[in-house]
Amino acid sequence: MAEFEAEQALADLEGHTKSYNVAARKLQLLPHTAKYANTLCFEAQINTRAQKAEMTVNLNFKTVVRSTVKTIQNIHVQHKWNAEREYVDFEQTMQSCQDKYNEKCDEANGLTLKATRCETSYDSERKRLDNMLTYLVKDLAFLENEVVKLKSSCEANACETETVLQDYQVEYDKCITLCGEEMLAVQNTMLAALDALMGYKQQVQDVLVASRSNGASIKVSESHC
Repeated sequence: MAEFEAEQALADLEGHTKSYNVAARKLQLLPHTAKYANTLCFEAQINTRAQKAEMTVNLNFKTVVRSTVKTIQNIHVQHKWNAEREYVDFEQTMQSCQDKYNEKCDEANGLTLKATRCETSYDSERKRLDNMLTYLVKDLAFLENEVVKLKSSCEANACETETVLQDYQVEYDKCITLCGEEMLAVQNTMLAALDALMGYKQQVQDVLVASRSNGASIKVSESHC
């Protein structure tokens, strides 16, 4: 009976020893080259020929093993605390990036709306100037026709029509000068409006590129986490 109990106790001890060795490997205590082994041997072995019970297993679990496991636990607790702190910092950084991204989106939307209004104003102004040019061209054609008529009719009454012809010539020259000035003003106005429109479009494009860069940075940070 005593022999059976001894065999049963030995079998239980072997089972516990195997469980310990498995756990020690998971904790990186085995083999002696493991991360937390510090070149020490933490593998439990049973000595069936030991004269004393405390010498049956080669390790002192109450001192060496327990203190080592406690050290590992403290390390993991510290790592967990550091990870939680880094996570909080990361969340704050993410929120800051999101706020900046939202600001850039709002700015881009505002610039887009402004560019649209500018483009609409430019189209309206261009139509008005086109209509003015059309009217001036028609007026110029009418004056040219009148000058031709007067030159043709002046042969019958040269003295009487000379003064009228000169007046029309002066009016014609003024109209030519005015048309030239108006056409130059129209060209300058259209060029200025076009430059403003291109400037607004460039600002919108710059803001959109900056917003996309921030979005890419956020995604990269999330993937690292």
